Amino acid sequence: MPRRAFIIKTARGRLGNKLLPVIAIEAMCLELGATLTNLTLGGDAAHFNRFTPDIGSRPIDRLAWRLHRWAQLSGVVGTTVKASNGHPFVHLPPTADDAHVRLARWPLFFIGHRFYNPIGVHAHHAALVGRLRPVDSISARVASFAADLPRDRLAVALHIRQGDFAEYKDGLLHTPLDRYRDATHAFADRFADLTPQFHVFSNIEIDPAILPGLDLIVHHGEPVEDLFRIASCDLVISTASTFGLCAALLGNTCLYALNTHFHDALMPNGTTPRHSASTLDEVEAYLSRANPIGARAELDSPAIARAVIA
Repeated sequence: MPRRAFIIKTARGRLGNKLLPVIAIEAMCLELGATLTNLTLGGDAAHFNRFTPDIGSRPIDRLAWRLHRWAQLSGVVGTTVKASNGHPFVHLPPTADDAHVRLARWPLFFIGHRFYNPIGVHAHHAALVGRLRPVDSISARVASFAADLPRDRLAVALHIRQGDFAEYKDGLLHTPLDRYRDATHAFADRFADLTPQFHVFSNIEIDPAILPGLDLIVHHGEPVEDLFRIASCDLVISTASTFGLCAALLGNTCLYALNTHFHDALMPNGTTPRHSASTLDEVEAYLSRANPIGARAELDSPAIARAVIA
């Protein structure tokens, strides 16, 4: 019998909270030869080829819950895997060889958004991005953006997450604007020889004057388009944001996390994404290993551009 997995409930919130479990579980399905059905993207589903706008609506949610409840009560099929707020991140195969998941009775029903699978994302990156390809109009704009990035400069995505973070959990995950400013200037000074160009993305209006003296471009796209534009860059500077994390995973690139609480929470027991950094020394080590400028210069078009238009 074919293996099936269903995401039936995630945390409330924006696109990052909805997409993080999709990325992790889709990578697991690619590893284990399973098929994923996602019931959680709601209106955001209209921006992806594989999902329909009706998925995530209340009637569909109720149907999914009834299916899940029947499966659990009948004892015939199914295993629930939960990773919601208040639970630690669940690392999925192949990042963690978790027998609870790998040997569970299928189908699997996933609840929550705190799922993580960086090794699986790296191992199956091309297929994963292909499965999460946005609709043609967004794909074309992302491909154009990626193709226009300078081949001889470091393209840095700066994701500035503001708004409700200032009040959420008494500001525990909030990063003030002056922290972004100081960190970005320090980054520009440290890697001046790479002549970084900063591409700024945010959930609020950003005045370029808050980042004086930098070569930067402020973008104002729809969330899904911005997500893939961020993924197109050589490196992502972000904070306690699942949106920035999703972009780094989809881009298979380095996440320079300004909020160490978020950085540490995602990476217990030494398990990290393929590339992650919380200091400029770690960023330098990544750049020395990956040489993203050299790698991009050798391509006829950037990897993310080729992936979203394939």
